[in-house]
Amino acid sequence: MDRNDLRSQSLDLLRFPLAIVVMTIHVWFPGVADATADVPALNALSGLVAGLLWDQSVPVYFFISGFVFFLNVDMSAATYRRKLRNRMKSLLIPYIIWNTLAIAMLLLFALPCLGFLFADQRTLADMDLSAGAVA
Repeated sequence: MDRNDLRSQSLDLLRFPLAIVVMTIHVWFPGVADATADVPALNALSGLVAGLLWDQSVPVYFFISGFVFFLNVDMSAATYRRKLRNRMKSLLIPYIIWNTLAIAMLLLFALPCLGFLFADQRTLADMDLSAGAVA
């Protein structure tokens, strides 16, 4: 068996467990630690999720995506440009669209002239727009 085939099969086997990890990270929230404090097993699981998965998820996925980017490819300048163009279509363009929609929604809620449309009328001065703020 070729070494690259073995790598591809290993990544195929890891897809499901990694998908479960992604779902756990997105579903788990800090309130779970408070709710599970009385149950030692759940408290330990909460500590594992918070300590291991949250802290390591971004570096691990960054490493895996870089590894897959160069996997089974005879790298040339044309291939590199093609792969970058594909990544821009699949990552950068949706990122720009999503953030444009988020900013538009924020402005829609915050503009005083449109405040009458919503029960919770707030202005930009009322909103915490810092990087660590949770809506």
